Amino acid sequence: MFSGPPDLSVTGTAASSKVAASSVGSRLASLNGGLLNAVLGQMLGTTVSLKVMDYEALIDADIDVQPFLKTIATRLNLTAASYEDVLTADLTMPQLLASMRLVQGLSGTVTSALKTIELAAAGNKQTFTLAQVLNIDPKKSLSVNAGSDWAMKVSALQLVSAAAAIANGDRQIALDAVAGLPGIASTQCPASP
Repeated sequence: MFSGPPDLSVTGTAASSKVAASSVGSRLASLNGGLLNAVLGQMLGTTVSLKVMDYEALIDADIDVQPFLKTIATRLNLTAASYEDVLTADLTMPQLLASMRLVQGLSGTVTSALKTIELAAAGNKQTFTLAQVLNIDPKKSLSVNAGSDWAMKVSALQLVSAAAAIANGDRQIALDAVAGLPGIASTQCPASP
C-alpha cells in the first residue's frame, strides 16, 4: 500500500551584506611610483613622494574599521556618538590619515607612508564624510562606545584613494599624469583654427 508523497519542508537563511566598501581598486600597484605619485598628488592638490614598496605596503595593509571609527570619533570630539554620527561628520584628509596611522597592527612602512601623505596634504582643508567612502549599514546605529565587537577591514590604499578622490573637489587630473596607463588611449587636442 502506497501513501501520498511525504511532506517536506526546508528552512534556510541566506544573506549577503556589503558592510565595507571603497571605490578604487589596487591594480595601480603594477605602475611605477612616479605615476602613482603624480595621480595621488593631483587628487590631493599637492606633491606626493612615495616608493613602489610604500604603495605595495598600503595595498597589503588592512584597516580594522571598528577601532578606526572609534579613533575618528575621539579625534573629532564626538562623544556618545553612533557609528552613523562618525560616518556623517565632516573630515579632512589630514584628519583621516592621522587617524589611520593610529590603528593597531600596521607596519612601520605603512605608518611612514601615511605620515608622508598626511604631511603632503597638510594644507588640504576640503572636507568629506566617511559615509561617502564606507558602507556599514548593519552597524551604523550602534554607539561607538557600546563595546560591540565586530570585524570589518578595508585596504589602506583603497581608503586613502577613495577619500582622495572625494576630497579632490573640482580639481581634475591632468591628462599627461595618466599618459601610458593601460587602457587609456593617447589624446591630442585639435589644432586651433
